Amino acid sequence: MPGWRDGVKRVSVDARLYDLDPLAYRFVAGFAADNALRVVWLD
Repeated sequence: MPGWRDGVKRVSVDARLYDLDPLAYRFVAGFAADNALRVVWLD
């Protein structure tokens, strides 16, 4: 889900995606890594 947090653009991905569709989760994680995007895990 696109949005803003603390004045910074972000995309939120629910961790449940891993359980629902591991391939989609790996794609998102790989995209972030390939593009040197910062990943922050939220509680």
